[in-house]
Amino acid sequence: MYGRYMLQLITPLLLAAVAPAAEQGAGTVTVPLEKRLLADPILEVAELQPVPGEMPEGLQAFATTLPFRKGVRVRVVLMERKGAKPVWMIDKNLDGELSADEQIEVTDQPTIVEFPLEGELFPSFPILVKAVRLPPNWQADMLRKNVRLLYYSHSVDVATKVALDGVPYDFFYRVSSNTFDAALTKTWLAVDIDRDGKIDQDRWSDEMVNALGQPAVFKIGSHYMRTDAVDTKAMTAVVREVDASEYRLISMRAGRVLPDFPFVDLDGAPRDTRTERGARYTMLYFWGTWCPICVSELPNFDEANRKFRDRGFRVIGINQDKDPEVARKFLKDRNVSFPQARWDSVEDLVDRRFRIDEWPTAILVDADMRVVSTNSKGELHIRQGGLIKTLEGLLSGAKSSPDTKPNEGFRPPPGGHR
Repeated sequence: MYGRYMLQLITPLLLAAVAPAAEQGAGTVTVPLEKRLLADPILEVAELQPVPGEMPEGLQAFATTLPFRKGVRVRVVLMERKGAKPVWMIDKNLDGELSADEQIEVTDQPTIVEFPLEGELFPSFPILVKAVRLPPNWQADMLRKNVRLLYYSHSVDVATKVALDGVPYDFFYRVSSNTFDAALTKTWLAVDIDRDGKIDQDRWSDEMVNALGQPAVFKIGSHYMRTDAVDTKAMTAVVREVDASEYRLISMRAGRVLPDFPFVDLDGAPRDTRTERGARYTMLYFWGTWCPICVSELPNFDEANRKFRDRGFRVIGINQDKDPEVARKFLKDRNVSFPQARWDSVEDLVDRRFRIDEWPTAILVDADMRVVSTNSKGELHIRQGGLIKTLEGLLSGAKSSPDTKPNEGFRPPPGGHR
């Protein structure tokens, strides 16, 4: 489970000491790029298998290879010895051999390994590695399987600074590991908006955006900023201030107010959240028939919709199946009671503005469409067994306890349904 899909690890992005920022006024500005690569903070998990052959008594070794550039892979070996701290052996010089000077102590902090590049635009290529800390039940499963895990960065970024009203802000762009080109409408972009030295990677972050085919616009104070070009050969970026109407991101975090939106139901009838939602609370439930977690908990939401309907609560489903007939038959067979938005009527809104990338996702809003809970850690429990209890408390006026677990959902693997 923990080794199959990409994990987004909330890790500080190590900020570069970039060149002095160019002042941004009205229009467009060209700014210099920092002349080194940064490890992208979105990490994948690698599984290390036992090294075959006999080992000295008390020593265990686990190995894997990490993808590098142009088809090259980096060998990593984890050494564990009783009574000693574990260490990684990482082939830093890419010569296919591991030596004593390529040893790194395993700690809870991320480690950046720089691989030298000769005759390239940048002097070195960084890979971030970090030990994986698992919940006790997953840790026991890992030990039982006799494997080990590590997080590693699989992409690199370039950075620059832009000054707005005299204040410098760090901008980051993911680039190709082989060509160092930036496809700005097909990649991740980030800005350290609150200037705290790291990029917020929580869901619905204002600081990190996947462009998904459209130019990414960031709101920084009263400014709306878009990057029009990144040229790593010239080591420049072109950043433009645009009209507020170009800003499309909608944060689903607790406390934010969502807009009402129209949709078409599975029978082809036009509807709108303004007329479909409850008088006091509404659940927006993003799901698909292909998602096993969605299917297992759909009855919970249907029960809540029936039980609390007369007390001002409604559920609105947003179904992600490409063929509406599949979802329509699925729901009819199960006699589900709440309305559903057909995917082609909300796809742009859900993918590019709401940025839903985890299925299922449940968003509880109040009468003003203000987000009450997303089931994230520290928020009200609105999933699985906690849903009915939370609604009983809210609708009776009693104070409900927040959830103690983070939201758990399903991200399809690359090349999967989405």
